[in-house]
Amino acid sequence: MKNYFTIISTILLIILSMSINAATLHDFKAKTIEGDSLDFSTLKGKRLLVVNTASKCGYTYQYSELQQLYDIYGGDKFLIVGFPANNFGNQEPGSDEDIENFCTENYGVTFQMMSKISVKGNDIHEIYQWLTQKSLNGVKDAPIQWNFQKFMIDENGNWIDVVMTQESPLCDKIINWLEDFTSVLDDKSFSNTQSEIYPNPFSQSTTIHYQLHSSDHVTLKVYNAVGVEVAVLVNEYQDTGSHLALFDASNLTPGIYYYTLQIGDLVQSNNLLLIK
Repeated sequence: MKNYFTIISTILLIILSMSINAATLHDFKAKTIEGDSLDFSTLKGKRLLVVNTASKCGYTYQYSELQQLYDIYGGDKFLIVGFPANNFGNQEPGSDEDIENFCTENYGVTFQMMSKISVKGNDIHEIYQWLTQKSLNGVKDAPIQWNFQKFMIDENGNWIDVVMTQESPLCDKIINWLEDFTSVLDDKSFSNTQSEIYPNPFSQSTTIHYQLHSSDHVTLKVYNAVGVEVAVLVNEYQDTGSHLALFDASNLTPGIYYYTLQIGDLVQSNNLLLIK
């Protein structure tokens, strides 16, 4: 009889373990900063970046980079979900209303912010239990080290990877992961077929290479992620062949930009430009 109960207990533990490991982010619900309930199962088909935020942190500027990322990739295939938390140095002391006003007024945040929660300790929210524990997400232990730790979740709600606080939301790992899925270059008519990008970290300038088939003037215009013009360069050429358009990038904050090249009266397609 004792062996019978041991076998039954073992089977139940295996079933429970399988159930826990099979959980995805889509199995959870949470309260938004507006006070509504968000059922993550309604986000199937979208990739998510889940990040714990704070308003008085040395990394609070990442709100700006998150918004730039969302401006380019956000929509039908990608969402950012921000969870305010006050777990580090009392850096998020305000109410949901305070936080919402701060994000909107200072950073123009339009991605989904959630109601303030705890992301570690005895009162850790169940979503962050899943995000940070391998026994639940089935992939990796990733305890929250500080504000703005970023989790990559795929379109099926599976845990993919974690990007630590000090890494920008515009880092290659996140950009490449999104490019692979969202095809933003096709969706927004970006094309690099006629020009290449050469960042120059020593002079903090950026050169763009292009080919001229006749003598003409070339106008280069650089825009930020929301379409505001941030740089203009006009060059006159009397010879054909390869040329470099050199513009000073030192006054541009790291982020996603795009540029247009107008050769004579012909405007090329928009071209994606990442400045780090």
